[in-house]
Amino acid sequence: MAFMIVLVVSLCFGYDAVADEAPTPNKELTERATQRWAALIAQDFNRAYEFETPGFRQVNPASKYRNFYGSAVTWKNFQITKVEPSPDHLRAKVSIIVEYDGPKPAGGVYQGQISIEETWIWVDDQWSYIRNIK
Repeated sequence: MAFMIVLVVSLCFGYDAVADEAPTPNKELTERATQRWAALIAQDFNRAYEFETPGFRQVNPASKYRNFYGSAVTWKNFQITKVEPSPDHLRAKVSIIVEYDGPKPAGGVYQGQISIEETWIWVDDQWSYIRNIK
């Protein structure tokens, strides 16, 4: 009987310890999206490139990645507001609010905010940003 109690208690504590250490898709994805946007704001496009899908990186060299982004707008800050994984946890939508500065037509700087919804997919054992190509 004492052995059974020890076994049950060990299993419970062991299970809790494993569950606390295991990353959830939301946490891991939030970290990746945060790192990507921090790189974009810092204009570290080599670092931001690493978050693209392997397929994207195969056909788009890192040396030309900067060309995907204009130079008129400067991103200032961001906030991830929602992470919504698909039922199979292989795709997710990430909602982000981005603060930016941009030029006014008559001169000066416009400070704005935009809501963005990104798509991320689970590929090669990590979350990767996938562009919405239309």
